[in-house]
Amino acid sequence: MSQAAFGNRWWIVFGAMLSMLVAQGPVILYTLGLFIKPLNQEFGWDRASVSAAGGIAAIFSAITIPFVGSLIDRWGIRTVLLPIVVLCASSVALIAVTPKSLFVFMLLFAITGILGAGQGPLGYAKCVAAWFDDRRGLALGITMSGIGLGAALIPQYTQFLIGNFGWRAAYLGLGLLTLIVAFPAVFLFIREPSKAKTGRPTSRCGRCLAATGSG
Repeated sequence: MSQAAFGNRWWIVFGAMLSMLVAQGPVILYTLGLFIKPLNQEFGWDRASVSAAGGIAAIFSAITIPFVGSLIDRWGIRTVLLPIVVLCASSVALIAVTPKSLFVFMLLFAITGILGAGQGPLGYAKCVAAWFDDRRGLALGITMSGIGLGAALIPQYTQFLIGNFGWRAAYLGLGLLTLIVAFPAVFLFIREPSKAKTGRPTSRCGRCLAATGSG
């Protein structure tokens, strides 16, 4: 159904760009500084301790990304990204239940690093690159622009939630936003060319091989 309604390949770029708005970077790392003051007021944690949680998330994400790439190679982009979006959104919302324990807070951030590893450029860039050859640079540039837009918009959204509802509601709101933006974007727009999962060429080189009778 989604393929029929959004058959043009530029819809894939649009969907990938939307998902990048709520990538792990804009949602977790770029907003962390906004939570330092409310966390300090409630728990007494200093800036260095809160900031360390972001570093832990980044480290665990870096460790996990190769495994996500392997899963995508084996099972396909959309099959892996749909559950990853749900898990990533849930892990962000789970931070809202943080007790007065710095260890638990950092553990929750480590979980977001692991589960959010796939909610980043890897799968979306792979998908877009599979559809584009001569205009691949433009397509990838539009896709990655979503991260910049997210870096500009998500902190504003977060500050509004913190100011009006508190930091716990803000993490719930970030998790919900990730889900309602990224999940429909992946479900409706993200798909691979028909030959991508077979490992056969899908771009200009594939057409050349077909013309010569190879492959």
